[in-house]
This record gives sequence, C-alpha cells and structure tokens, in this order.
Amino acid sequence: MSLSAISRIFKVTDVIDRILLESKAFDITSKDFQLKSLEGTMEYSVVVSPKSDLKIKSLSFKDIDLRRILITSSPGFSEVKGSISRIEGGLTKGFILDPTKLDPSANEFLFRFEIKSEIEPFMKDLVRRDHQIDSVGEESSTYWLHAQLKELQSFKEVLRKLNLLDIPFIVNVGVHQDIKMKFPARRQKELEIIAQWARELDRERKRRLSYEHITLKRIRPKEKDITQLLRDLQALFMPQTFKSFIDVGKEFHYSECFQGADFYDEIPFRTYPKWMSVLSRTDLSLEKPAAEGELVYKRKHFQDAIEEAITHK
Repeated sequence: MSLSAISRIFKVTDVIDRILLESKAFDITSKDFQLKSLEGTMEYSVVVSPKSDLKIKSLSFKDIDLRRILITSSPGFSEVKGSISRIEGGLTKGFILDPTKLDPSANEFLFRFEIKSEIEPFMKDLVRRDHQIDSVGEESSTYWLHAQLKELQSFKEVLRKLNLLDIPFIVNVGVHQDIKMKFPARRQKELEIIAQWARELDRERKRRLSYEHITLKRIRPKEKDITQLLRDLQALFMPQTFKSFIDVGKEFHYSECFQGADFYDEIPFRTYPKWMSVLSRTDLSLEKPAAEGELVYKRKHFQDAIEEAITHK
C-alpha cells in the first residue's frame, strides 16, 4: 500500500488538515488516528501549536460527517468549551470553530474529530485477516486467527499513533455434520419428506408424500412432533446459548454469533443451519501491529446438547 493509497483512505482527515493549515493560525505537530469498529466512528486527533494571534475569522468544518469536535488546551489539559458551534439548518452540515474563544496563553491544542464512517471498507484496506482450521478432534475443533497491519512503515511515516479497535473477525463454524450425527435416521427421513413435499408442485405426488409422512409418524406415535423437535433444536442456535459452545482466546475476544444458511432451505420453517458465524474482535496499533488468537468449538458439548434436544420430551 503506497502513501497515495493511505491518503485516499484518510481523505476526510486531509480535508481537516487543509482547513487548519490554510487558516495560517496553527502548525500541526502530530496526528493520531483511531478506528472504532463497534461505534462505527473514526477519531482523528491533531496536536497543533498556535502560530500567532488567534483573532482570526472562524474556521468552518462543513460537509464532513462529524459527530463532534473536542478541544483540549495544554498546559493544564483542560477542555475548551464554547469555541465550537454546530451549523444548524439548511443543507449544509458541520461545525464552526471560533479561534478567539481559545485560550491565548496555551502552548498547544489537541483537536479530536469524531467522524461517522462505515468501518469495514477501511479495515479491508488496512488489515490482513486470516484464519484456518488448526486441529479437529472428537472433543473440539480449534481455529487459528491472525490479523496484521498491511503496511506498517507507511503508517509510521504519516501518523504518530494508529489504533484500530474491535476489528471484526468472522469464522463460519460448520455444525450440520454434528447435528446429523445425532439426528435419528427416521427423523432425518421425515425432514426429507417434508422438504420434498414443499418442492413438489404436482397435487397427486404431494398427496402421496403426505400419506408417506403420516405412515412414518404412526410407527412411533408418542415420539416428539417434528415441529416441536425443531423448536427445541432452534433454541441451541440462539446467540446466548450457542456462545457456550465457543471459546475465543489469546489476543482475540468473543463478540457475538448468528446462524448461517439453513440446511433445508426449501422447508417453510427453520430446521438447522449449515454453519454458525462466530464474530470475534481484536485490536491493532503501530506498537502492536499483529494479533493472534484461537477459536475453540466444543464439538462434544454441542453434540450432547443436540441429543438432549432431540430425545427430551
């Protein structure tokens, strides 16, 4: 990734730099940058030193998707209030900075610009994310996780600090084989008949499939109804339940999970997913440009829960 590519990634910050420098009131001494994935914001922090008298016209930060601007003066590290106002009304949006309301005795000011943004496109440009299955056993499966800044030296030439917080990392954990392993063959046959019935357009063949389904149910009339079985099974795929079958460790942490595509997508109600998507997160910075982690899928624990959901009345 070249410096010109980084400049495109930070195009909003380039606009902010230009506004500050063209005012001829400030010198930029350092720049910090944070991506906050969970909040969907970028925070661009600029330390500036005043060049001369701050009795200049106001600076307009318009048509930038800013949430807020915060200013701290140094020495004293006190927050400067009253110097920032929001542009109200009309089509123009943004903030106005009145330099005359800044502390004239301050040596430096820290400007923090909180910018609303879709974070994932930036993450694709900034971070390489890899994962692979590391080990498979009867008790559990382990996935290796790795995240790394793509061009470390280029960032160091532009920024003093770079923090990427809560970088999202999705691993699709296959579960359907473990479900099928515990699913009785006759119940599997019942699902297949229902799937065929849902696809079938011919009335006579539908009637025959309905009769085949009734005949199959008569073999064990006291067995749990298939719809109740699937409701009990679905409870295992709720995020608050399925997370008990997952451990995320080292430099990553668990965030959430959700169901993948349904295994029987023709049936007009949910059966069970082909996989569960597990979202974990990690942080990177110029000081810590790479992170490794592991995701452990507790297969045996999950299989036991499947068996309980299928057999318990």
